[in-house]
Amino acid sequence: MAEIRKKFQKLQDTNDESKNVTKAPTMKALKEKMEQDLDDISKIAQGLKRKLEALDRANVANRKIKGCHEGSSTDRTRITISSTLKKKLKELMIGFQALRQRFQDEHREVVERRVFTVTGQKVDESVIERLIETGDSEQIFQRAIQEQGRGQILDTIAELQERHDAVREIEKKLLELHQIFIDMAVLVESQGELLDSIETQVGCFTPLLSITSQH
Repeated sequence: MAEIRKKFQKLQDTNDESKNVTKAPTMKALKEKMEQDLDDISKIAQGLKRKLEALDRANVANRKIKGCHEGSSTDRTRITISSTLKKKLKELMIGFQALRQRFQDEHREVVERRVFTVTGQKVDESVIERLIETGDSEQIFQRAIQEQGRGQILDTIAELQERHDAVREIEKKLLELHQIFIDMAVLVESQGELLDSIETQVGCFTPLLSITSQH
């Protein structure tokens, strides 16, 4: 899970960088960077999920191995490892949920700031909501376009559209990732009930230990 946490920090750093971007090409590059990091995280999480699924299947076949019965030292170790993994998964889920909310809040702040910069006015919340939902800022900037010329406003329009697309795509990927974490949490919960054995008295919990340390 260390690699996921590293990618998570990169996402936060890139998001911080994006707040001060005013050009559409730069925003697009940062969007692609965040999407790649999310794709990488998804691949890692999917790999972890597959390991948990394989372990879940193996449990059924190995439950009767001598020395790995309920209440044994191996069983108690398994419970500790399972509990640690559940805690780590919960922390990751909370972290990504918080990041999703942060993306939304900061997107709103940027949109409000751009609109005020261009129009010189603080517009109604409904206008901001519509702009966040559609990404179409040209109608809102009609007066500014007439007064300042389309060319001067075009960069802001393009940047806001690119930012809108980025937020929508990243939010979609974060929701997909959240579902993977939920699926893993369910699997880990089942490990707590079924992990009575894996291979040997010493090796019963080795695969799960490997999962907690490698990711």
